[in-house]
Amino acid sequence: MTNGEEKRLRVSSTRLWTFLRWGGVGLAVLAVAALALDLTVRGVLDTDTVEHRLDQALDEATDGRYQLTIDDVGWGFLAQSLRVEGATVRPDSQSGEQKKGRRPLPRQIRASASSVHLQDIGTWALLWRRALRLDAVRVRAPRVAIRTRDVPEMQRQEGQAKTEDATGDGSRISSLHVRQFRIEDGTLTRGPLNRPPRDSLWGLSVRLDSLAADSVAKVASPQFLAARFSEGAFDGFRQLTPSGPYEFQLGPSRVSRQDSVLSVQDAHYAPPVSDTAFMRRQKYRANRFRTGAARVAVAGFDYRRFVEDGALHAARVRVDTMTLDVYRDNHLPPQPKDPPPPMPQDAVERLNRSLRIDTLRVRGGEIRYTKRSEGVPESGAIWFEDLRANLHNVTNDSARMTPSTPLVLEARTRVNGAGLLRTTWRIPLLAPHLELDFEGQLGAMDVRAFNDTFVPLSGIRVESGQVDSLWFQADVKRGTAKGSLHSIYRNLEVEMLNEATGERNLGSRLKTVVAGLALRPKNVPGEGDMHTGRIEHEHSADATFFKFLWKSVRSGIYSLVGIDRLPR
Repeated sequence: MTNGEEKRLRVSSTRLWTFLRWGGVGLAVLAVAALALDLTVRGVLDTDTVEHRLDQALDEATDGRYQLTIDDVGWGFLAQSLRVEGATVRPDSQSGEQKKGRRPLPRQIRASASSVHLQDIGTWALLWRRALRLDAVRVRAPRVAIRTRDVPEMQRQEGQAKTEDATGDGSRISSLHVRQFRIEDGTLTRGPLNRPPRDSLWGLSVRLDSLAADSVAKVASPQFLAARFSEGAFDGFRQLTPSGPYEFQLGPSRVSRQDSVLSVQDAHYAPPVSDTAFMRRQKYRANRFRTGAARVAVAGFDYRRFVEDGALHAARVRVDTMTLDVYRDNHLPPQPKDPPPPMPQDAVERLNRSLRIDTLRVRGGEIRYTKRSEGVPESGAIWFEDLRANLHNVTNDSARMTPSTPLVLEARTRVNGAGLLRTTWRIPLLAPHLELDFEGQLGAMDVRAFNDTFVPLSGIRVESGQVDSLWFQADVKRGTAKGSLHSIYRNLEVEMLNEATGERNLGSRLKTVVAGLALRPKNVPGEGDMHTGRIEHEHSADATFFKFLWKSVRSGIYSLVGIDRLPR
């Protein structure tokens, strides 16, 4: 290396060292300045100052009806973050809603949060353009309680109040952008003012993506927020229906817009009281329902359509361990001008939203119908255990639901815990009248299993009898079922009872003799002989869909054994 080159190298090294030295000093100055600014912000915008300013903004926005308190504020100017601990919003009891000329609020809200964490705040955009840009907002353990006023009270107070002008000069933030908004372990309750809540939801977690609002839109609409929804879950939900003594409950549930899935566990809808207490509250005849499912899983859920117009579209729905228990006490008087029970066509017609479920599966279900007939001391029941059902094409779309492409229900179950029943129903849900066709096959069983049904509801006791096989088919046109029922049975003996007392008397003894004469020729068939009955039953306006189907099949059974010709 020459002397000149060595000299130039020493000069370059000196300049580099000088640059690094002064650069380091500059960075140190900047770090000290940033630290000083951070400490200044912490000192100037302390908890009391932030609470006071936010409370002033809330006071202006709500005309002094609410107040805000904060336990602590943590600033991170360098990290561009803000954490608010123990925030609470409650009605201001000192303001008084009796202030002259003030319109009463239809609802009162109390809200709190364990913490609210704002991450990656765009400080310069906020300072220079009043644009608030956040990477993430996380709200921990929010508690929201909504209490609504009674309608008479609202009408009375609103009649004394003057109309208020809108307050405030618009949002002080020109725009708001949040990449991700999270709620964790939230609780929501709702109910009348000064009463226990009717609705409760707990363990709520929600994630919303890409929230945005500007000075024109101001507050985003609920539909806008729903459209930004990504996923959510909760541990439980409970609701008391205001129109009747029923309670609706849900266990752990989850919905994901990204995966198009909806999952619900431990769903129940039932009165929280006994059947006796339920009927004591009723003035007229009414059905008591208890229904539920251990799990409901929905796949291919069209969340976008649900948000936009409330449509219920799904590819597959599976219901595990479904139960449906219906009880009716006809000792109560009938309700005057009681509307007829809806048939499937009526229910679909009244549905004010689009419905489309390609396949619905039920596994491990049970259905029970219990009735206490007028003038009869005991109640009768028919039930179906170990139910497995597949429903296809559940829709009110006229392009999909046609007479040639009806709803198809295929089911397998055990009737009264004995005979295995396989049945298929085809129901055109958009037909103008009650129309369908159904068929089924019942396996071998002891006919005495029907005594819990026949004795209280029909005054017939089966003394003995064995069904080897039974199958039926019927078409329903304009509410009238016509078809046939075929069976191979042996040793059938019945006893006619007094329907009012459930006991034998002179009249029932005579009917028993006549029934024996009618049945005797059919009780000694040859090997493999088959007997045929006629199904013919017309739907009555007060009959439920299930009752209509049962009486249609029962007419075939009575025709088969000759009971339809006995004096009633």
